[in-house]
Amino acid sequence: MFENIKTTINNIQISEVFANAIENLGSLLQNFDTSNNSVRLLSLILISITFCLFIIMTLFIYIKSIISLIKDDNYQESTEKSFKEEEEKKEEESLLQKKEEEDRLVREKDAEQEKEKLTLEKKEQEDFRQREEKKFLEQTQKETEDKQKKEALEKEKTQKEEKQKEKKEQALDLDWQKGKKVSFENLSTEFPADYLQYKQNKKELGDLIGLIIDMLSRGVTNLKIAQTIMFRSQGEVAEEQVLQVIAAIDEFVGLCNTGKFKKLIGKEGLPSERDALYHLAQGDNSLALLLLEGLMNDTVENANMMGTGSRREELLRDVSAQACVFGTLSSINDVHLATNSFELSIELNPANVVAWSRVGDMYSIVSSTNRAVWAYNKVIEMADEEINAEQVANANKALSEYYYDQGNSLQAAKMYNSAKLFYDSIGVNRNLDRQELDIIEIIESNQSENLNEAITKLLSNSRAA
Repeated sequence: MFENIKTTINNIQISEVFANAIENLGSLLQNFDTSNNSVRLLSLILISITFCLFIIMTLFIYIKSIISLIKDDNYQESTEKSFKEEEEKKEEESLLQKKEEEDRLVREKDAEQEKEKLTLEKKEQEDFRQREEKKFLEQTQKETEDKQKKEALEKEKTQKEEKQKEKKEQALDLDWQKGKKVSFENLSTEFPADYLQYKQNKKELGDLIGLIIDMLSRGVTNLKIAQTIMFRSQGEVAEEQVLQVIAAIDEFVGLCNTGKFKKLIGKEGLPSERDALYHLAQGDNSLALLLLEGLMNDTVENANMMGTGSRREELLRDVSAQACVFGTLSSINDVHLATNSFELSIELNPANVVAWSRVGDMYSIVSSTNRAVWAYNKVIEMADEEINAEQVANANKALSEYYYDQGNSLQAAKMYNSAKLFYDSIGVNRNLDRQELDIIEIIESNQSENLNEAITKLLSNSRAA
């Protein structure tokens, strides 16, 4: 700083200033010698003033130069500081930009990883769907093959039964108004010693009716009975058929216990409730069907006497429900009779979802595909998914086979999975554990001895109504 001040002072033309001042001073002194005293005094005063002004002017120039130099120095320092701040700001901006770039790269990397994760999950879902679809196709193919084998066996069995039926007089007329009465006077209520003995091999549904009746008398729930029957039949019978047969037997016992058959028992040709249950336990449903037919005809007569009105509609709905019980019991060994009964049930009450579901099953058994699809679609259209969840699941399962045959595997898989979800939720296909198997073995091994007691328990409230 002082070097700058020195340089600045040297640059000022002081010699010129002094030369001018001396010249002026010489002129004054010359004039001073030639003037009088008063003029001399005045000149002396002016010379003093001029000298003082000169000194002041010199100091002013010097101070001004110093101030200017200080300002220049301050400006330079300010400029350097500003430049430094600018550099620091640029550096901060550069670091910030670099950080933002790193953050952007991290975000892009995370987004890429998320995209890869979603792609992987989508691939896994697609693989799972393909596996499920393949599994479904294989299972459907197996079920189709099993169904074909079963149909062949049933056809052979039906042919044998038809030959045997030709020799029997205990046939039911399909005419609902004049069913041929079965003679049951000589029918025994005693059971052979080997009746319903426990066997590990699979059984037909008709051979398991006695077990159903025994378990109902013990207060076992319908679902637990269904699990047992599905296990004993080794899955050869459809879930809906098992559930409906158990419900039909339970309903038949309920009709007995509410005295619905009481006034019909005295009529010629009609069996007692006990006889009907005895023979039903042996797989012979003819006596139970006779009672149901008599009740239905009686209820229809009462409804016709009502003319029109809500009471008549209520009676017709009762007959519709009774026809469902009739159809389900007859479906064990007579598909055509069952079909007629379910069609009658629908005619009496078109809103009977159970009847639509069951008639669809009968159409499927006789390979009337178009009528079966129509009936199952009516179920889905009319059903309340909470009240009729069982019928909806049955319709979905049957329609899945239809759509698979039509080549619509995605729709088939969707409907099959929906049905499977319901059946899994109620556990109807659950395997029995060892303890449960032991209990079933004990029940079946003593079933013939306990049957009288079981029927007595079931009918204990029949006269109380």
